[in-house]
Amino acid sequence: MGDPATKHLVDRFWDLDASDRREIALELGLISEGEVDLPELQRYGVALIRASERNLLDQLEKLVKVRE
Repeated sequence: MGDPATKHLVDRFWDLDASDRREIALELGLISEGEVDLPELQRYGVALIRASERNLLDQLEKLVKVRE
């Protein structure tokens, strides 16, 4: 996740409201209901890593764009 486009996507994701981040992460299955109570940095750090591992960055970007 070190390329500039991905870094920009991560910044855009973090610029969203907390509720939008949560909805996106749950919609894409990047976090479970049980992980919703984790500290925000941990929760979304895991979600972003999973998005990369599962080749979901394009879908993540589409959902971020809708909410910007």
